[in-house]
Amino acid sequence: MKIFLLSVVTILLMLAANVSAQKAAAKIRVCGDISAACSTRAMFDDDDIPFEYPKGSAVAETAPFYAVIIKSVKLPAEEDCEKVPSDFSRKEFQWNFPKNKVFIARGCYSIQNNSYTNVGDSVIALAIYAGATKAEADRFLRTIRSVSHIDAQKAYIVRMSTGFNGT
Repeated sequence: MKIFLLSVVTILLMLAANVSAQKAAAKIRVCGDISAACSTRAMFDDDDIPFEYPKGSAVAETAPFYAVIIKSVKLPAEEDCEKVPSDFSRKEFQWNFPKNKVFIARGCYSIQNNSYTNVGDSVIALAIYAGATKAEADRFLRTIRSVSHIDAQKAYIVRMSTGFNGT
């Protein structure tokens, strides 16, 4: 009987550890506030939104977050996903929003950049981190639309995640 109980306890502990590891992996934090600490920020290209990932990871995906898409372009099949349209002035937008990371979300394969969900195949989008919740994103979209020198009337919110696969 003791062996049976010990086996059951061991199995339960292993299951609990597995569930805990899965939850930890699913909650990789996006560094959307550029003024906040982010230990892995230097590992990312300026065009990408950085995130905290476990050291030595070959594959990582963040928890979902919200972004406001300012502009997007569907690329022809032969177009290089690494190229960013000239009217995607990421630095100009970043200057206007010093706490929210402005990034280029790619829905096409790029060996040098993160992958993004919910962007669309062969789409490149100029995006701004809008928060972890829909309410934060709604408030931020109103803020963007209130800036007079930015044409953001067609801007919209997308729930996405980002990550990389280095395998």
